[in-house]
Amino acid sequence: MVCVRVLISAILSTALAIHPSALASATQAIAPSPDQPGSEAPPAAPLPDVSPANSAEQIARLSASIAEDTRRLEQLKAELDTARNEVDRANASFEEADTKHREATAELERRRLAEEPIEELQTELQSLTTTRALAAERRELAATAWKTLTEQIATLEMKLRQNDQALKKLLGNEAATAAPTADAPTPERSTASPPSPSSEPGAVESPPSAAIAQEAESIEAPTNEAALPPAPAPTAAEVASPTPAPTGIPTLPGLPSSGAITSTPIRFGPDPNDPKLKQARATAQSLADAVDRAKNEVAELTERLGTIDKLLHQEEQARDTARRLIDNAEATGAELAREFQQKLFAGAPSEEQQEQHAAELRDLQTKIRENEKRLIQARGEAREHGDEILRLQSERGDLAAQLQLARWRAEQANARLAEAESVVQRLENPFSPENLLNWLLDHGLKILGIILGMLLLRWGSGLVSRRIVTLLSARGQRGSTAEKEHRISTLVGVFDNAASVAIVVGGILMVFQEVGVPVGPLLGGAAVFGLAIAFGAQNLIRDYFYGFVILLENQYKLNDVIKIRNIAGQVEAITLRVTVLRDLEGCVHFIPNGEITSVTNMTHGWSRALFEIGVAYKENVDRVMDVILEVGKELRKDPQFRMLMLEDPTMLGVDAFADSAVMIKFFIKTRPLQQWVVKRELLRRLKNRFDELGIEIPFPHRTVYHVHPEGHTRELADSHLSGDEVIVAGRAGPGASVGR
Repeated sequence: MVCVRVLISAILSTALAIHPSALASATQAIAPSPDQPGSEAPPAAPLPDVSPANSAEQIARLSASIAEDTRRLEQLKAELDTARNEVDRANASFEEADTKHREATAELERRRLAEEPIEELQTELQSLTTTRALAAERRELAATAWKTLTEQIATLEMKLRQNDQALKKLLGNEAATAAPTADAPTPERSTASPPSPSSEPGAVESPPSAAIAQEAESIEAPTNEAALPPAPAPTAAEVASPTPAPTGIPTLPGLPSSGAITSTPIRFGPDPNDPKLKQARATAQSLADAVDRAKNEVAELTERLGTIDKLLHQEEQARDTARRLIDNAEATGAELAREFQQKLFAGAPSEEQQEQHAAELRDLQTKIRENEKRLIQARGEAREHGDEILRLQSERGDLAAQLQLARWRAEQANARLAEAESVVQRLENPFSPENLLNWLLDHGLKILGIILGMLLLRWGSGLVSRRIVTLLSARGQRGSTAEKEHRISTLVGVFDNAASVAIVVGGILMVFQEVGVPVGPLLGGAAVFGLAIAFGAQNLIRDYFYGFVILLENQYKLNDVIKIRNIAGQVEAITLRVTVLRDLEGCVHFIPNGEITSVTNMTHGWSRALFEIGVAYKENVDRVMDVILEVGKELRKDPQFRMLMLEDPTMLGVDAFADSAVMIKFFIKTRPLQQWVVKRELLRRLKNRFDELGIEIPFPHRTVYHVHPEGHTRELADSHLSGDEVIVAGRAGPGASVGR
């Protein structure tokens, strides 16, 4: 125990002494920088008090770390079976101790009931209780150790993958940056020369030219100066084809994304072919690439640091578990030694129990030896975990220093990018006097011409709309002059509004296109919005469309009597949305035009009064038809009805033989809306003439026989009954008969 405590004190003192400043700074976040272009660049952060390691040093460290992690991973995998076996042994030991404890408890209860001595058994039960508690603790610690071991293996495999990727990146970067630097021209540099790009850990890929390579060096290589040298001018090749920004790089808080640099060229403002603007954009793009590389490096280092922290936590947990296993093994050994001494120096057993007593002693000796092996193994694991913690803490300190340096580089790159974006924004500002003048000369006259064209088309559409409507509605012109003018003015208004909307929308889109606003997304959004509106208001749109067709085809007009489905009435109003009808009872019906699938116009051009006159079977039908035609001609000669009737009555002849009468059908062609006036007057005159000539107009009648219980029958006449049916009232007697 003393050795273990000394070892723990040494580990803690060593952990507190390693890189205190680097460990404290590793948890600090990057100071946020403004994302808005043109904002003031943040003040340059002081250079961290760490010395950057070149590629060779990083490769050596990563190779050593990979080798050590591989050895550690193989060792942990080899210990996995041992840990699983220890779990099984701990479960078996606990089950054995628990069984003995339950048997001793039951025996104690039996002796108490039998009033036998229990002092010796109570002492044994206390010992078994302690043994059972130690076995339970051993089982719990074994399961915890096995679980921690599996987690360590998974975390260590992830750490190996991350280190392998970082090593491949360093090896690929060293080979990629060695070639272009040999042939590239060396521009003027600042007095303090930073290290070459091949020695930088943050570089991912070689720049397309020497100028951008120099820019990346000036950003990535830290110096002791407060400010970095200004960005060099890009070459002609860079201006012609700037390097596209890499995609898929995680976003770092406080740093603008590379998508903020590349945007759709806007025609309102400076000329996109301006050399100064192209050069500023290329410089900003190269700096954005450098920022992306810095963000990528910070993300990778942060991920690796998190993996090491997780592995450190697991190692500390495994070390604590090993220490508890040591304590458990020591306590279990003390309990086994006490039990062995107790059994060894106990009274001499009888001859029958000597063999059992010897077997118990041998079993205790075996358990003591196994417990000593377990104690030695736990102490060895605790030392290994302590050594591994020291190694991981040292590796974490180096990685935290690299992360601090990478964050400083990212801040410097972000500051340079903010300066470049402010230059680009100043050159792209469309409201600068120079840009405004150039834009007015290039696009102002075109926009003015579009507006004048819209006004001319709007004026011309007003002249053409009435002529078009007149030509389309020339057929079927009926009604009064006021009705015709009202109908034409309604249709002209529809045409005029539609033409105005088309002209204004088309002109606005042309102006937007000339200004530089993308028309395609606007049309797409308008199409989606229009589709949603059309879907939601499809009934309203259908009403307006049907109303326009009804007015254009002149299916009915004001004061016409029409029938729509089961509703008949006189048309009081026609709009593009509804048709208003008033029936004979004075009720007004508002019918949406979209619901009019078929319409019956009773007054379209002319009307017809249809008659069906019934006379008795005994009358001469030829004489009756002559009388009807004579009365109809007399009605047409009447000055009051002459203008209402267009033709003399047209006799159709005998139409049917009804139950009580012979039906004679004829009609009279009248002016619209006058058929009912003519019909009522002619029916009145026919009734009077038939009465004068003795022509019988039959009416339905019935004969009712009332049968009394005594057998007497009385005839009753009921004029309101229809047909020649016989109705028998009361209770019919045995001999009652019913006839027609």
